[in-house]
Amino acid sequence: MSLTFFSDRDLGRHIFPDQLIAAGIRIERHSDHFAHDTADEEWLSVVVSRGWVALTMDSRMIRRPAVQGIVMRSGARLLQLAGANAPTAQVALNFINTLPRIERFLARPRGPLIARVYRPTGGTDAIASGEPGSIVLYLDLAQWKERRRQGGTDK
Repeated sequence: MSLTFFSDRDLGRHIFPDQLIAAGIRIERHSDHFAHDTADEEWLSVVVSRGWVALTMDSRMIRRPAVQGIVMRSGARLLQLAGANAPTAQVALNFINTLPRIERFLARPRGPLIARVYRPTGGTDAIASGEPGSIVLYLDLAQWKERRRQGGTDK
């Protein structure tokens, strides 16, 4: 599977994307395309139009109704990388270790989605030894529509 990932500003300019590039993963950096203060809703729309899979560490972002609405209406795929307190290099290594699972997950036909990529239960030692983490669906189109039907909003 040939995916291009997009690392948002929370993942930094160098450590995370450089490790992925060194591992042969195609990645676009936020700083190469947008000003630092570009709103998530703005860059997300562009990323989707280019067919990239968006990556963030910002767990608050995926809970924002406006972001969820953009993801679901645009057909985006947004992955939130768990481990906000972990060193960026460790988050990158976990992503690399988990990439085969991520690719299988994204290959399933399911439309727009938000998912979370977790570290393995063994923590730092497991990541260092190459153990993959997991990827878990956070929100898909059917769930989003149901929430809206039950009175949720996306403003």
